[in-house]
Amino acid sequence: MTRRVPMLLLATGLAAGCFPAPPDEAPAPGGGDVPTTAPPPAPPTCATAGPERSPLRRLTPSELDRTLTDLLGTTGAPATRILPPEAVGGFSNNVDVRTIGSDSVDALGRLATEVATEATADPTDLLTCPGLFSDYASRVEAEGATTDVGIPSDTDMGLYEPGFVEARFDLPTHGDYTVEALVSGTSCDGRYSDWTLSIDGGEQATGRTGPSGRAVSVELPLEPGPHTVRVSFADDCWVPEAGEDANLFVDAITVSATDLPLGSTEAFADCTASWLEDFLVRAWRHPVDDPATIDHLVSLYTAAHLTWGPRDALRLVLEVVLQSPRFVYRVEDSVLDAAPGELVPLDGYEMAARLSYFLWGSMPDDTLLAAAAAGRLDTAEGVEHEARRMLDDPRAMEVVELFFAEWLGVDHIDHVEKDAAVYPEWRDHLPASFREETLRFVREVWEAEDASFEVLLTADWTMANPRLASFYGYASSSAGWQRVDRDPAHHAGVLTQGAFLASRARSYGSSPIHRGLFVRSALLCHSIPGPDTSLEIQVPDPDPTATTREMIEQHRADPACAGCHDLIDPPGLAFEHFDGIGRFRTLDDGLPVDASVELTATDVNGPYDGAGELADGLVQSDLVRACFATQWFRFAHGRREGAGDTCEIDVAAGVFADESLDMEALVLATVLSPAFRTAVGSP
Repeated sequence: MTRRVPMLLLATGLAAGCFPAPPDEAPAPGGGDVPTTAPPPAPPTCATAGPERSPLRRLTPSELDRTLTDLLGTTGAPATRILPPEAVGGFSNNVDVRTIGSDSVDALGRLATEVATEATADPTDLLTCPGLFSDYASRVEAEGATTDVGIPSDTDMGLYEPGFVEARFDLPTHGDYTVEALVSGTSCDGRYSDWTLSIDGGEQATGRTGPSGRAVSVELPLEPGPHTVRVSFADDCWVPEAGEDANLFVDAITVSATDLPLGSTEAFADCTASWLEDFLVRAWRHPVDDPATIDHLVSLYTAAHLTWGPRDALRLVLEVVLQSPRFVYRVEDSVLDAAPGELVPLDGYEMAARLSYFLWGSMPDDTLLAAAAAGRLDTAEGVEHEARRMLDDPRAMEVVELFFAEWLGVDHIDHVEKDAAVYPEWRDHLPASFREETLRFVREVWEAEDASFEVLLTADWTMANPRLASFYGYASSSAGWQRVDRDPAHHAGVLTQGAFLASRARSYGSSPIHRGLFVRSALLCHSIPGPDTSLEIQVPDPDPTATTREMIEQHRADPACAGCHDLIDPPGLAFEHFDGIGRFRTLDDGLPVDASVELTATDVNGPYDGAGELADGLVQSDLVRACFATQWFRFAHGRREGAGDTCEIDVAAGVFADESLDMEALVLATVLSPAFRTAVGSP
């Protein structure tokens, strides 16, 4: 059914005048140029054994959130919430478009303050040295306390007329204390006795007793030294004819605190230094080579401790650590120390960071840091061992889902709007359901189908719950998410799911241009330049009696548009059996759908009829395999590829093909490539 030609290498781009990416669609992470000739295959050996460049990479908001969770147990994704949104081209970690300005610096400062404040709320979580903290508790029985009018009994002090009971406490240090009084009372004229709790003459709380005793308390910071706690009674009431008399009874007054900082400033400073020695290795992903770094931080701690106490001092130090370039950026000293253009191996800790942020999107774990310290990441075998271990960890699946979400532009579905008159079946829950379908499908392919790229593109099943299955018209027998079968003659893998189809469509209909552009840019890595601004393109008025295909063909009849639309439109028209909200159809505005196309400028040129046949052809394409390897290269390195990276990508694509399109094998090939395991000095 299809005609295949030898693999085409990426060649020069097309002339200007092509249709641009639609303004309401997220840029596809594509690239490369559309081939027009078939040069001989590239040589199998690489001219250089390393990357073309090794730029400094700043952690993305999601990487910051994962790192903060692993480092400090932070929750709530504060980096994603606080950091300003960034315009990206391709993947969100693209270093070339992730500049930093004053707004980012300010946001990073606010992030560090929020995270450090939460992490040091209980400083014993970080400073675990013995003897620094101790609990405090002191109780004064009211019958032995000071009073003006109270009458003591065996168990309490009774206030039968307005008066007070008070006790003195000598506190050992500054801290957060709980002050509590045990009170009870009698009722008069339908209400119980009122009480007031004061500390050092300042009223802290008021309330009313009930039919049984109760504990009334306040929490507040107190300085060391003597403090007076007073319970007062002022609301006297006596109704002798009813035998009612309001009285207040005080059982005891207590002051307590947990984890009071009782150690000396020197002991706290020594413990902070000990904590930093381990913490900085994890926070900065590398041992601290200069002892003065810790000395400076300890000096800061000591000065702050003397002024504000241990908790605020610890918070201040942590804020500094979290705003350091060595935390915010993935600093590689091997690159900084190298001469311009010099190819250098990464040390074990730098390799650990590359592995962890590529495969987990977070900092290295203790096992990976131990492997770095032992020199096991200095060899390809050691790197492969750790990479396989990490791919078996559930955290790897989160990053796999992130890759596919960004490659497919799944987030774009969140901003889709549909014309209710054209699509009355559209519901607000559908975007979230479409997203869930695609991500569950990716996970199922990766975990249950041996990470098969062929299954990803050609599967005759998808994941759906009953509500989504009903929307599509699929049969579903389970209450939850499950595999559901689809018609293999028309449906094929991830590109016939709602997230792809509905987001690459107009509000009132399908859009072959949007869908075809994705195939060209993200699956074939062809770059489609924008139109020449000097061109005057006359778009014909839409014909209400024409199908979408007929209107597209009218547009393509303009010579100024044909150059690119002859490439973009055919793969997009193969999806015409799917409407603007992702449902299968046989009619378009009452006319039969024609999804037959002639694919050109690929290595699988020829006729195709519908998305199913197109997917079967694309999965056989060496260009598609090379493009998919390119996408993983971009994701792993956080940048677009250069001319010097082409051979590395070709080698990984070769492994991908040899391993029956096993996507996990492609990830491992990317990790084991010299480009990933080495670096080059910056100019």
